[in-house]
Amino acid sequence: MAGRLPVLSPLRAFLRTEAGGGVLLLAATVAALAWANSPWADSYQDFWHTSLSIGPGSWAVREDLQHWVNDALMLVFFFLIGLEIKRELIVGELRDPKAASLPALAALGGMVVPAVLFLALAGGGEAGRDWAIPIATDIVFVGEGGDRSGQPGLVAGKVCGITAVAWGATRVGAGRLPPGVGMNHVLGTSALGGIGFTVSLFIAGLAFTSEELQMPAKIGILAGSFIAAIIGVAILLAQSAPAADEAVPAGETAAV
Repeated sequence: MAGRLPVLSPLRAFLRTEAGGGVLLLAATVAALAWANSPWADSYQDFWHTSLSIGPGSWAVREDLQHWVNDALMLVFFFLIGLEIKRELIVGELRDPKAASLPALAALGGMVVPAVLFLALAGGGEAGRDWAIPIATDIVFVGEGGDRSGQPGLVAGKVCGITAVAWGATRVGAGRLPPGVGMNHVLGTSALGGIGFTVSLFIAGLAFTSEELQMPAKIGILAGSFIAAIIGVAILLAQSAPAADEAVPAGETAAV
């Protein structure tokens, strides 16, 4: 089409894919981490506290950039997620009630089990009152106690919760897996459910008022996300590897 640069077409096509958004988010996270831990860390904090006004005169809404992201852009994010789920329920793969019930039940297990583990590990005090954090992601710590012992249990929360509920739902007939998907795929995907950047960091900022609890929580989110990603990718790659009986027999040449 006239007026478009041909060199941008591959980039535009990539960004329209589901993987494109994930790669972009990962790149932004790496850049933010590098900036926040660099000699220019003060400028990073100053950037997020930059004031932005929208609207004329006394009708203007004034907030810093951090609040615009948390209070406005996150609203748009969840609205788009809701629209995508609605589309799947009406015309997509989830229009079959049994196909829709399985991810719903698995998501419930992925919230309840991490929250219970969080309460068991965090104990009482201010940390224990913030049990809602692992509902969004299971890889958050609170305080020093969580930093020492929370990571193994909380990372396991999503895996145990999602996998166990999905297995139980398929056994009692309350849900069904898509064609070609087995429980090993569910296991790998449940591990990936422990990756948390946007929502988990957002909730951590709302839940903790003290910097002493916010910093361990953020470190736990990033460390746990890394562990969850490694586990999930390893499991799914193992499932995608060709089986031994599918290998090309000796003396034959694979078709190109």
